Order: sequence, then structure tokens, then C-alpha cells
Amino acid sequence: MRTLPLCDGRFAQNQPAHAQVNAVVDGLRPPYTADDELRFLCECSRGECAERVVMTAGDYAALGRDIRRFAVAPGHDDPIFEIVVEQHDRYWVVEKFEPPA
Repeated sequence: MRTLPLCDGRFAQNQPAHAQVNAVVDGLRPPYTADDELRFLCECSRGECAERVVMTAGDYAALGRDIRRFAVAPGHDDPIFEIVVEQHDRYWVVEKFEPPA
């Protein structure tokens, strides 16, 4: 599970929790290629969000290499805690700000 220390505990828990659900669901799928399009749970900080984002398996795997990056539905970013680093038609990638030292 990807974890990220942030000052807002609820915010810090929602996105890694969504990412963990995606990882479990992803592990239950039949074999697929990096180009296959899959539906993932939006990894935004909104606890009530149940939107899906469509992205390739390869793009989602690449996203998981950085614990500060999450896939969210367009417009589901929170500029207080993160910046949008990629905008695609069906999803955006946000990156968390470094926590204060």
C-alpha cells in the first residue's frame, strides 16, 4: 500500500485507501497487457467519491512507482495539498506537496 504522511489525517488516509482498493481489484483481474484499458476507483481525497477513471494498465502501473502521485477524475484535485501534473481526457494525475519539515 502506498502511504503518504500529511498534516490532514483524513486527507492522508483517503487517497492511499483508494489506491489500495485499486491494487486489490487489479490483482483479481485476468491477465492483461499494458495497453488494456481498465476502470479504477478515483483516488481523490473525497471520502464519498465512487467515480471511476479509465486508464491503461501500463499507465496505472507507472503511476504506482511514485507514492506521491494519484489518478483522479478530472476536477477532483485539491490545490491545498497537491498539484495537477498530468491532464488526460479521462483522468488527471496529481502529486502531493512535500509535508512540512
